[in-house]
Formats: sequence, structure tokens, C-alpha cells
Amino acid sequence: MIDAIIAVTKINGENRFQAVQRTVKNPIACEVKLADLSDNMDLSRLPNISVKDLIRYKQYQKVQEILKEAYAIHQHVNSLDLDAEYPKFEYGSMRFNFQYLMNALFDQLHPLGGNQIDSPQEWWILFEDASEYFAYCKRKKLKPSPKHFIQLFNSTDRDFFGSSFQTLEAQDILMGIYTNLIHHHFTKDIV
Repeated sequence: MIDAIIAVTKINGENRFQAVQRTVKNPIACEVKLADLSDNMDLSRLPNISVKDLIRYKQYQKVQEILKEAYAIHQHVNSLDLDAEYPKFEYGSMRFNFQYLMNALFDQLHPLGGNQIDSPQEWWILFEDASEYFAYCKRKKLKPSPKHFIQLFNSTDRDFFGSSFQTLEAQDILMGIYTNLIHHHFTKDIV
């Protein structure tokens, strides 16, 4: 709880965009700050709206977008119900966040996943290119292509693991991972 309080408290000299970089790392702080922003963005509470208010409102919109994305990532990780032994998630770049999620889903679903072989996050490299692709799509508000996702995974698998994961079962699991990520992170504002 103390970490959440620290994460939502703006430090002297910090602007909104610097402060939000601390807030995104804590799911409770994200939720609290989103509620705070909702109130702050209500322009009807102001007797007169100035240019300064409109500029601040635009900044709030961007901060709100950043927080919503971070909160969605935290909620997704929590929904996976990873056991206490699983490597702890620490919010990072969008690529890192997607790579963690992809690997965690793979660990849960594949017979050779880290949960089954007592080595969670073992296959991290498999999702390096695919997670970069998902992060790019998120930034550009595009829906990732399942075909491209599978191609990136298969290319990495071929280069590093001699096509060990090219089975029909593995490809079905990949489509499950793709669908899961699309459902959680690409349902709104996507071209």
C-alpha cells in the first residue's frame, strides 16, 4: 500500500509524464490515479475554461491513455493466476510486458512450458520478435495479424530451437495466446 501511495504522489519538479512512469509500475496506483484523473478531467466543475485548462486536459488525456494501458497489463497478469514461485512481473516497456505475458501463457499451456519443466520463462527468446510486433501494433493502434505473429514465432523457433515447436498442437496453443492477447489489449481504438 505504501508503494502505491508513493507511486501516485508527484515529486517536486516532476511533470505529469515523468510522474506517470512511476505510477504505471503499481496496479493499485494506476487504479487510484485513473479515478483521480476522471475527476480532474471533468471540465464542468470549472466556472470558466481557459486555454491553460484545455492544455492541461489534453495532457490528462495522454496520461489517462498510458494508465489505462498499464492497468490492462496488470489486470491481465493477475488474471493468469501465476503461482508464488513464478517470476514476479515488473512493469516495463510495452515489448517487455507483452513478452512476459506471451511467455507466461506459453508456460501455462504448452507441455514443454516452463511450468511443466520447472523452469518458468525458459522460452523467453521465442517471443522476442512477436512481442516487439505487438508493442508496435499497440503504439500505432493496429490489430496484430495472427499470420504475422505465427511467422515471427516460427522463425525464432527455427533459428534457436530447430523447429521444436512447429507441431499442430504448438500452433494451436499460439493461436490461443494470440486470441488471449487480442481480447485483453486490442479490442478498442484499433484499425
